[in-house]
Amino acid sequence: PAPAAATEAPLAKFHPLEAYPQHTQDAVRGTLLAAGWLARMNESNGQFLHGYMPALRRPLPGDHDLRQAMAALAMAQAARFTADKQHAAVASQAVLRLLAFTKPDPNDPTCRVPVQSSLVCSKVGFAALLVLAVYELPNPGEPLLDVPVGPGGGAPL
Repeated sequence: PAPAAATEAPLAKFHPLEAYPQHTQDAVRGTLLAAGWLARMNESNGQFLHGYMPALRRPLPGDHDLRQAMAALAMAQAARFTADKQHAAVASQAVLRLLAFTKPDPNDPTCRVPVQSSLVCSKVGFAALLVLAVYELPNPGEPLLDVPVGPGGGAPL
C-alpha cells in the first residue's frame, strides 16, 4: 500500500497517467524530470549549482541569494506535488541554508535580510520567495516557522 502522503499528493490525481491526453502526460513527466534534475543540482551544503562551464571545469559565476531562493521554492513546490521525501529534504535543507546565510537587519534586529546588497539581491523579493518556499514545504518544522524574514517586517513566518 502507498503511504498516506503519497496518495494525497496532487501527482496521485494523474494515476493512471496513460488515461490523460498526451499533453498532460508530457507536462507531468516533464515536471517529474525537472524535479529530479533540480534535486541533483543541489550540493551537499544545501546550495543549488548555478551553472557549470565544462570547458573550464568551474561553476558559472553570477549566482546570488535571490536565485537560490527561486530554486528552493521550485524544489518545495515539486516536493508538495510529488510527495517525494527526498525532494522535501532537499527543499528544507536549501531553505535552512538560505536562512543561515542571512544577517539581522540594521533597522530592525528582529528581522533577517540577505547578506548580499540590495543592488544584487532584492530584500523584498528574497523574503517573499523564502516565505513562499516555507509555505510550499510539505511539513515545515518549527525552526522554519519561527524565523522572522523580510525588510522591516519583523513578523514571524
